[in-house]
Amino acid sequence: MIIPRIKDQKTQNRTLRMPLALTVNAGDDSAKACRLLELFLPQCKAKVSEQALIIGRKTERFSEKPEEYALNVAQEGIKIEYTAYAGLRNALSTLALLAAVQDDALLLPETETQDGPACSHRGVMLDPARGNPPFEEFCNVLILAAKCKMNLVHIHLAENVGLSVEMDCLPAHYRHENCYTKEQVRQLNELCEILGLEIIPEFDMPAHATKLIELYPNLACTPSEDVVPSHWAICTGTEETYALYEKIIAEVLELFPKGRYFHMGGDELEFADLAHKRPHSLCHWTVCSKCKEFRKKHGLKDRTEQYYYFANRINEIVKRHGRQMMMWSDQIDCTRPAGLSKDILMHFWRIAHPGRGPYDGCSFNEQLNLGYTLVNSYYPETYTDEEPYINDEKIRTWRWDERPKCTDGNKKNVIGSELCAWNYGDPDPKYAFHDRVFPAALALMGDKLWNGDELPYSEEYDGALTRTVLGASTPAGLNVFRGIGAKIPPRTEAWSYPDRVTCTEEELIELEKQLTRADCYAAGDAFRAKIYAKCIRYTIENRKAKNS
Repeated sequence: MIIPRIKDQKTQNRTLRMPLALTVNAGDDSAKACRLLELFLPQCKAKVSEQALIIGRKTERFSEKPEEYALNVAQEGIKIEYTAYAGLRNALSTLALLAAVQDDALLLPETETQDGPACSHRGVMLDPARGNPPFEEFCNVLILAAKCKMNLVHIHLAENVGLSVEMDCLPAHYRHENCYTKEQVRQLNELCEILGLEIIPEFDMPAHATKLIELYPNLACTPSEDVVPSHWAICTGTEETYALYEKIIAEVLELFPKGRYFHMGGDELEFADLAHKRPHSLCHWTVCSKCKEFRKKHGLKDRTEQYYYFANRINEIVKRHGRQMMMWSDQIDCTRPAGLSKDILMHFWRIAHPGRGPYDGCSFNEQLNLGYTLVNSYYPETYTDEEPYINDEKIRTWRWDERPKCTDGNKKNVIGSELCAWNYGDPDPKYAFHDRVFPAALALMGDKLWNGDELPYSEEYDGALTRTVLGASTPAGLNVFRGIGAKIPPRTEAWSYPDRVTCTEEELIELEKQLTRADCYAAGDAFRAKIYAKCIRYTIENRKAKNS
């Protein structure tokens, strides 16, 4: 078994021994394939050769399903059939997940495989907008995402606290101190091109705009003097706002020149339910003199119509740049005719909490009934966040087109999901849980979106999950999750699960030893092995404390 699981595989009881120096011939894709193999299998070196061990051949066999592939591993070599580079990427992911590196050799089972995804939108959302993680760490996460057969990476670029990349159209002091340079963004684009990951850049608007409004105070709403000022949502009743966002969108799409999408955010327009605690987190459009005049000029009845006007106008800007707009869908009022263009790809995470947007009569299914196409990132089941949302049992049975509940006729319009790692990179120590939680959650979500079936948890599954997260040099038979007591490790030391662990103390110590072997793990795999060794140590120490 490998994770993500293969749909159609015939494996012989023979293991092939191959050199770590790999040769590749895949036509025009040869150089990219070599670089990809070295990212997936950092123990190996790969070069282009006419007489190659790995032969990739383009075919029309999968012309209508470009992510599908056929893989044949036999004594005479490795053959791959594919239609588009996405299929070759998926085949090489499978090859890397099947491989074991032992005694300076690559071990592979003799196998015939034909495989393809259960859904088309398989993404991971990362949030450097609240603090950029070290660049190498960010790249290692992308490599794992691609190895888990994700095909999109959604990067949240801007937030209340600042901006995660260099941009010329915005003041330098809007950026994080450790924001990614334009050269690093260029490297990210190049890496994602090799990894087969399409980048979705998100610049959150019109809310989550506190620092932006501080920099451009004339773009704040202008309520009467008796109203507490709020810099949460930018004023959309002035043409200056649209002029600024047009510049921002143009530069963001220049920074990320490939891909189909631009994500405008659009979520959490206000927190009226928390006005007594957070008076500066309100949307003042209803009491703003500029917004009132704007609504009158454009025939807009209320704030919802003003929001729809704003989103549709941003959509027109995005389309002029040749992209499709995505947006969070929590501000859709399902009780009135659809006010947003149907060519916007909606990203569902929840129905707005009362006081934060439309609530009565709204649901996941009702958004689909309005005719929208949705990506389903329902937060209790797809978020790794400050609250303990995603867990083993939820992801085991969850499907993007079943929860929240939708009618059978609407399922075809739910095209997939994204695992959302909010505050990923935030320097606050309370967000260090991502190091523990995120890798296994990414592998489980990759498996779910690729295969589609209920996850078949077992000892074999745990072993496959261990190899996916820790790489091809993982010691044979290592099952790190048996010593943790969960597929998704605990968020904190205090939350470890000693009662779920059946290992003896000696077995736990041996697990810890295997995870700290310097000869076994490379690149990001080594970082994750150290993290999991700490998780085993948590189990040992908490078990001792409980029994003392």
